[in-house]
Amino acid sequence: MTGEVCPRPGRAKRAENFADVAARAGEFAPCALTRLDVDRACAQGTPDLTDGERSLLAFYLSHLSMVEVQNGRSCVWPGAASTEEALAISGAAVRRRKASLEKKGFIVRKYDGRNRPLEEGAIDLAPFLAALPGIIASIEKRLDERRAAYRANRE
Repeated sequence: MTGEVCPRPGRAKRAENFADVAARAGEFAPCALTRLDVDRACAQGTPDLTDGERSLLAFYLSHLSMVEVQNGRSCVWPGAASTEEALAISGAAVRRRKASLEKKGFIVRKYDGRNRPLEEGAIDLAPFLAALPGIIASIEKRLDERRAAYRANRE
C-alpha cells in the first residue's frame, strides 16, 4: 500500500469538496503544537460542528500522539467498536458523523482501492491540524473583543 488517499475507494461516497480537503491535508507541516492548543481549538474553535461531530473529532484527537504530530504523522485508527462504545452511539451514527466531518473539511478518511483502511491510519487529522493556527488566532481575537467590551462596560 502506497499510503496515498484513494479518491473513491470501493463504493464509499466522497464529498464534493474532497479534492480541496485532501489538498489541505497535504499542506500540513510538522509544527510545535501542544495538547492544550489542539483541545482548545476543538472545543472553542469549531462552532459549525454539531455536538456529536465535535465529540467524534475530540475522540479522534485523543488518539493523536503529539510526538507523532511533530514527526509529521497525523493519522489515527481507533477501532469502530471502541468508537461506538466510547461515544455510546451506533455504528451508523459514527459513519454518518465521520462523513460529515470529512465534508466539512476536518478529516480525511484514508482507504485503499478495496475500501480497506490503510495501515498507518484510516483517519487523517491533517486538515484540522493545518487549520489550527488560524483557529487559535480567531479564538484569541474573540477573547480580546470580549475583554475590550468588558473593560468598556466597567468604565
